Amino acid sequence: MSNVRGPTSALTEFLRERGITARNTNRFRRRDQDEQEAAAAAAAANASASPVPASPAPASRPRRPLARSGSSMNFEEDDETDEDLPEAATASAGTQPEASTSTGRQTRANGKKRAEPEQLAAETSSSSVGKGRKKAKKDEDDDDDADFNPKGKAKKEKGPAPEDWEDSLGLPQASSSRANHSYANRTPGSIAYCGACKMKFTITSYTKMSDKGPLCHRCGPTYKGAGGVADTKAKPAPKKKQARRKTGMQDGVRQSFPSLQSYCIEVVSRHIEDVEALGHIGFSNMDAISKSISKNRSLNPTTLQLFLSPSITTLSLYDCSKLNSESLQSIATFAPNLEHINLQLCGMLDNDAMDVWSKKLPKLKSVELYGPFLVRKEAWHRFFAAVGSRLESFKIRESPRFDLSCAEAMVTHCPNLRELGLAQIGPLDKTMLKPLESYGEQLTYLDISDPGVSAPGIPPKSLEDDEVVSLLKAVGKNLTYLDTSKNIDLTNRIVEEAIVSHCHKLQTLRLIGLEQLEAKTVADMFTEWSEKHVPGIAYLHLDRMLKLDDSLMEPMLRHSGPELVELSLNSVDGVTDKGLEVLANAKNLPKLELLDLSFVRAVDDDSLDKICRNLESLKRVSVFGCNRISDFLRSDRVRIVGKEKYAA
Repeated sequence: MSNVRGPTSALTEFLRERGITARNTNRFRRRDQDEQEAAAAAAAANASASPVPASPAPASRPRRPLARSGSSMNFEEDDETDEDLPEAATASAGTQPEASTSTGRQTRANGKKRAEPEQLAAETSSSSVGKGRKKAKKDEDDDDDADFNPKGKAKKEKGPAPEDWEDSLGLPQASSSRANHSYANRTPGSIAYCGACKMKFTITSYTKMSDKGPLCHRCGPTYKGAGGVADTKAKPAPKKKQARRKTGMQDGVRQSFPSLQSYCIEVVSRHIEDVEALGHIGFSNMDAISKSISKNRSLNPTTLQLFLSPSITTLSLYDCSKLNSESLQSIATFAPNLEHINLQLCGMLDNDAMDVWSKKLPKLKSVELYGPFLVRKEAWHRFFAAVGSRLESFKIRESPRFDLSCAEAMVTHCPNLRELGLAQIGPLDKTMLKPLESYGEQLTYLDISDPGVSAPGIPPKSLEDDEVVSLLKAVGKNLTYLDTSKNIDLTNRIVEEAIVSHCHKLQTLRLIGLEQLEAKTVADMFTEWSEKHVPGIAYLHLDRMLKLDDSLMEPMLRHSGPELVELSLNSVDGVTDKGLEVLANAKNLPKLELLDLSFVRAVDDDSLDKICRNLESLKRVSVFGCNRISDFLRSDRVRIVGKEKYAA
């Protein structure tokens, strides 16, 4: 049966069974002892204040010494008394301050009831108490910091060494964290005591050392050296040379921070709801703000009014998803002199808005719309009839209600059309292409990409070779822009029978996703153009043409290299290290700024590094899906976009 009683711990009971006891540190027993000591001291004070001779004061109980600061453990024992402790461990010097303090408290509690002699005696006792308290305070401070002084020497301990009972317990001997301290090991940032004025201070790289220890910032400058000891001044740590931050490239200009104009546009865009008017800031700045607020969807009927005024002739809005029909109609009211309209994501544009434009925009001659889903064919007919011969550019994307009758009305009422874009038009087929041939050689822009309506999981119906070849033969002579992308049924015939022979003024050629075109056919096209001295192409997009390979590189660069500004070989996985080597070593690419090599699996660190170093005009290269490129590859001049970052 366990003999553990009350708050006594199991460890204390374990030690008692083996005859090991420790000092009593019970706080309640200490409180009782302090009360007894206070009562004894009060009796002694009263006796000394009495006019009759006082009898000797009873001896007060000795106060237990404070535990050594280096002791690692203290044990409690409920049944232990002060008589159980050795006589050498008790000290009577600390009893007087406690008694005097208690006497002072009791005297103040009694108020002014005593006679004048009694008050004088109490004041005398209090003065002695104050001296005793100062001495006790000094003893306690010496007890706490017994192992350290400004000279770095440990003070001598009094009383029995606690190591004896620590060894008997089998415990590791504890020592002070500041024992065996040496100022030689002090490092900048450490706390030390000045060897001259004993003031605590922080050591720095400029702290002077003397024979008495380190000197503070006040004593250091006046120290001249003593006792033959040289004046040693710590040398400051050498400063690390910081690498100069390299600036980036933006639009061919090296700059370390955005321009003031960019900051202003950013601030205006962020607080567009609080802007009352943009004023005369120019078309380029107005267009930049329009693009900026379109990114955070801040274009609404309220902010739209900032872009409308009777003086503007061109309006470009890049996210009209929050503009309803009424706000779109207001464009014609507040900007009646518009000649060019470019609205992206205008899903709420309907028949009413088109009719208002037809009546209130007498100078309108260029329209570009992305997503006019709600405009029906009757509204298109009225629009073409109202605009008539002044319409020069008509580009729409994703308009499922634009059918053959709309195309015929456009050809009939708008004979001066020069730019035509019918992208992602569901009803676009060979029957709709036939009326477009009547435009003949006046067209300079033609976009017939991504036609047809598809069900989920079913690709849209593609245009076929016969109608496309026939159209290009009719309108291809002066074309500078041609986009036949995502017509997966087109074959080599459109290149061999139409593009090579009839499209000699192309500046932009987009053949994205024409999977059936072979590398030899495309390479022969560039070879024949080189022989006929056909001007080079500036913007060439050959994305996802799966049959292209390295044989394309040399003929393409030989013909279009001097004029090439943008080249996209996205997902052309047939290009290998050989083709990339030809591209990296090309000497005739003075204008190439944008290069897309995404998902070209042969791209690695070596080939990309050569491309970035050798192509001096290159500003940006895209490498999405190129998993052979290391994350740490950098270029000081070229912006590399799409690198995969690997977790450490």
